[in-house]
Amino acid sequence: MKLPFQYEIPPIGENEIHLWSFPVSPLESHGEENIAILSRRERDKADRFYKKTDRIRSRVVYVLLREILSLYTGTRPGSIEILLRDNGKPYMNQREAPFFNLSHSGDRILYGFNSKGEIGVDIEQIKKNRDLDGLIESCCSAGEIKTMDGLSEEGKTELFYKYWSAKEAYLKGVGTGITVPLKEIDCSAGQQIGSWSVQPCSRWDGYSAAAAIKVPNPRIIHITRD
Repeated sequence: MKLPFQYEIPPIGENEIHLWSFPVSPLESHGEENIAILSRRERDKADRFYKKTDRIRSRVVYVLLREILSLYTGTRPGSIEILLRDNGKPYMNQREAPFFNLSHSGDRILYGFNSKGEIGVDIEQIKKNRDLDGLIESCCSAGEIKTMDGLSEEGKTELFYKYWSAKEAYLKGVGTGITVPLKEIDCSAGQQIGSWSVQPCSRWDGYSAAAAIKVPNPRIIHITRD
């Protein structure tokens, strides 16, 4: 059992984030063929989705997560025990295991790994037909709204999603989820929210992504397949 493509994985440095990202659709058959490595909870979670495409995507997400964690820990994918904290955030209770987080949107999955502490990642598919003004009003701080003044619709959309993915990554790193109103988090001043460093990491057309970690100026290592 291994990933359907080969990578050499360097150890995660103290000041590093490893970001893995893949499109889902080319890996659907791989996820279905290796469903046996998933836990009962992971399979049940996938089965609860109404749409078949969402069920398949959920299986792919967790099959790949287990295979990547296997590369870092040396544990067989099917033997990895992924636990959930009280806030629902997944983790491994194993000494050699990295901290990790995951996100998926549209046809893209993003995983983040760090060796020293909690990490949050988020990826958002940019949807240009949404009620942008309403979203800005409900999700953005006064400072962020000010930075959008005078921008074109395209510019506003790009900056909004940059802020949104940064806030989501931060909240997932902290572990609170969206229990804090997004407009109370201000990203207009740069890449720092409190003690958290929030790094934009958008490399894929049509998506915005970010990673959050309690390490100043982290080095990001991208491991991606397009």
